Amino acid sequence: MHSTQAAPTGDAAAIPRLSCVWSVRPSRRSLKRALSVLVPLAIAAAILSIALFHSLLAGIVAATLLVVTVADQLVPITYTVNETAISVRVGPVVWLDMPWANVASVSCIPEGLKLSAFDNPATARLESKRGIRLAYRAVDAERVEDAVQRFYAKSRKSNNNA
Repeated sequence: MHSTQAAPTGDAAAIPRLSCVWSVRPSRRSLKRALSVLVPLAIAAAILSIALFHSLLAGIVAATLLVVTVADQLVPITYTVNETAISVRVGPVVWLDMPWANVASVSCIPEGLKLSAFDNPATARLESKRGIRLAYRAVDAERVEDAVQRFYAKSRKSNNNA
């Protein structure tokens, strides 16, 4: 999961690009139970929408919206931390992407780390709606925290020099 890739060409060709990649599946233990609830709900939403709006399209839209809403609990969430940015993918879709230049603070939360664009997240009114939460398993904790600390310190140092 921890990989080192060579930079393509140019001046950066001699500098290795380090990245830390890991995946978390929130419903790993209860995937069957989640699907046993989601499938009947999606079918019920489709039938109800078809009955109310007399349109097959409305039923398809209702079922699709329900599935998309809970997709982050059903498919693996892949986190990538590298020297330029932090990204979060839900399945094949890049959900969030934040360059290190925008990260003003890093704090510990129960499920992992929270990277915020605010210098003092405790006083920021919109803090609960902003930033990136990095969830990880206990076995990945040391590796992830080390990568975040290294890249965050490097970005702070380069921002202070600029």
